[in-house]
Amino acid sequence: MARSTRGRGAGGLAWLRSLAMAIVVGVLLFVISQGMRSGHTPVLPVAPTSECSVRLSQLPEQIQQVTAALAQSGLALSTPVEEHQGSGSLRWVLRRYEAHVAPDLTVDGLKQRLDPIAAHDPCVSVTVTAEGPGARVQIGIDGLLTHTVLVRSDTPVPQHVRVAVIIDDLGNDLRVARELAAIDGPIAFAVMPFRPFSREVAELAHLFGREVLLHLPMEADGEEDFGATRVLRVDQNEVQVTGILVEALQSVPYVVGANNHMGSRFTRDREHMGWVLRWLKARRLFFVDSVTTNGSIVADIAAAVGEPIARRGVFLDDVEDETAVRQQLAAVVKLAREQGAAIAIGHPHEVTLAALRAVLPEWKAAGVELVPVARLVEVPSLAAQ
Repeated sequence: MARSTRGRGAGGLAWLRSLAMAIVVGVLLFVISQGMRSGHTPVLPVAPTSECSVRLSQLPEQIQQVTAALAQSGLALSTPVEEHQGSGSLRWVLRRYEAHVAPDLTVDGLKQRLDPIAAHDPCVSVTVTAEGPGARVQIGIDGLLTHTVLVRSDTPVPQHVRVAVIIDDLGNDLRVARELAAIDGPIAFAVMPFRPFSREVAELAHLFGREVLLHLPMEADGEEDFGATRVLRVDQNEVQVTGILVEALQSVPYVVGANNHMGSRFTRDREHMGWVLRWLKARRLFFVDSVTTNGSIVADIAAAVGEPIARRGVFLDDVEDETAVRQQLAAVVKLAREQGAAIAIGHPHEVTLAALRAVLPEWKAAGVELVPVARLVEVPSLAAQ
């Protein structure tokens, strides 16, 4: 009898434990289902340390800091897909990215690259797991998933190719300047001083958000001047050179830099080019060497005086034919792929503008970025002698 009573008591306790467990499981399922309906994302596989304590008011700022750190990680990230998460007072944005990396980048290498994101914040956790030919990165703050990156290593990282295009000899014709401004892209306007429409062309370029370069006439080896007036010459003293520079800058507003018109003789003269580069440096204007002679010593002088410069890589229209110009545009892209960036210089010919209109959309589709000249100033491969 005693055994029978104890048996019924043990069975009753087991039944009560089962009922309690069922209630707990039911509550958990209800909470999870409510969270899924509200868009709440489960916590990360790696929980934050006990040192972490994020207030709701701090969460947006911490997410922004992680987003900035991820952008500086060196991964070629896609534009993120943003998903709103949470409910009530706990709301945040989950950002989902894709990235392509070189096939030889391992999961461990990826972890090392991303370690700085969480290095100084105990509330931030980063997990990297292998997935197919790539990996999945999950980043969270205080256990909340805030960023994911699907990393693929099936293709190499696309090379970032940058090209700048300068159109010289502007200032004689307002009509062609309007045609150039209508081309969709940050093409730089190199405006000659003392020409009939120098000021108007510079104002037009500025209105359309284009860079204005002061296209300085400099002495050539021959007698040609191509319509230039007030040419910088090697028989002038520093006062004369500076006077021309001052007047030239006054005639062309909104200037951000300068380049040379002609100059095969002047750009070989150390003293005179030194005066010009120091004058430009004092006004925080960069210089682009058009390289009208292989004997140019501009880069050497610029390095000595600390003036930011870049060098022209390709002339577009030595042959005034649209097919030839398109071939030169292909040549500047090839050069940019070899050295990371390149500068092309053309002139306001109809064939040059027609070639640019045709080629620029092709560049965009191929991942070639047309950039302002200022972005390429002092790029090592473009500043070297």
